[in-house]
Amino acid sequence: MFQQTMLRVRDCAAPVIILNHELAERARADMAEVGVAPALVVAEPRGRNTAPALAAAALMMPPDSLLLILPSDHWIGNPEALLQSIGRAAPLAQKGWIVAFGVRPTRPETGFGYIRRGSMIENGVFRIDRFVEKPPRAIVASLLQDGASDWNSGMFLLSAGAALSELECFEPGLLSAVRNAVHEGGLTGDGIRLGDRFSVAPPLSIDVAVMERSQKTLVVPVDMDWCDLGTWRSVIRRYFRAFFKLLRLHCIIV
Repeated sequence: MFQQTMLRVRDCAAPVIILNHELAERARADMAEVGVAPALVVAEPRGRNTAPALAAAALMMPPDSLLLILPSDHWIGNPEALLQSIGRAAPLAQKGWIVAFGVRPTRPETGFGYIRRGSMIENGVFRIDRFVEKPPRAIVASLLQDGASDWNSGMFLLSAGAALSELECFEPGLLSAVRNAVHEGGLTGDGIRLGDRFSVAPPLSIDVAVMERSQKTLVVPVDMDWCDLGTWRSVIRRYFRAFFKLLRLHCIIV
């Protein structure tokens, strides 16, 4: 899945990889295997969730750089749709917006977070009304009733400057801890190993630290055949679907 994530966006830009230091060599080998050279490998002394990782990336990039945040535990059956949506979102991110990529729900799933759409600002782009994190089935049913909610894919596009500005506003302690970790970090051949002060940063997600608080958020719904494979339930569902699809194809050929 890590290799597939690299290959989806290999034509966009060289990736910045943020991961636990124990996985750094394995990640380098995996990237070399598929011919992807990283712009930077950032090794964490300890995992602290996605907001500190975002802060580290933003501190190492020029403020006007666009950061496309991509978890590597996702299945995407239609990556071209994602790439088209990234192209649509890029001009908005350059203007200071923070863009989330939503997924049209195909079932009343309680294991995913949801994004409730607000007003449309242009074709296919909406203000975010609110986030709903892994709601119970009764709440899911109400969210899906009027078709104005999407699954939260956990993929975002924003500028480094916007990331730092919002983190400074909402989580200054987190940003300070990561900034200290960057300053005390040790350089490696293709990146940096963050200093131990990184472990002081609160383990917050981007959603909690920024997205649920910011007034600069947008969502672009994407029909990309997406699944978060972060649980065994979602893995089983995804691969059973693939198995039965192949079975149907086999029957047609025969």
